Amino acid sequence: MTRTAKKKIVKRTSKAKPDVYERAVRYLTKNPYRIWDAWVDAGDLGTHSKTGWVLFRNVTPDGVSRRPEGNFGCLTQVKSGTNRAFTQELTEAIRSDAGLDGSPCKITVKSLPVYAAWQRRLDKEFGRKAPV
Repeated sequence: MTRTAKKKIVKRTSKAKPDVYERAVRYLTKNPYRIWDAWVDAGDLGTHSKTGWVLFRNVTPDGVSRRPEGNFGCLTQVKSGTNRAFTQELTEAIRSDAGLDGSPCKITVKSLPVYAAWQRRLDKEFGRKAPV
């Protein structure tokens, strides 16, 4: 096997498989008219369509808005000030992030990677698993 062939094999096998958030960004980038639907679907755990909803999970350990501690929102709701995150520190960090949108109508393809990064951060902080 030539050296070039070995490099190609290594290159192919070392490429990381996109996670659920990257798949959501790709899906909504190809279907930007579905951003609103994905945002709405995130609040209704029984009707999730495709993969886009995962970007808009609530800022709680389990992604659910109503908890014994009170009501919590998604990144957009926290950013707009209509709801809060599970902790005050997260609420402040989200509200100060210029990459997040404060209205679902203003979410664009350009801002989707910011939502993905936040969901990964929340998964890590809360020790929650990304949905499949």
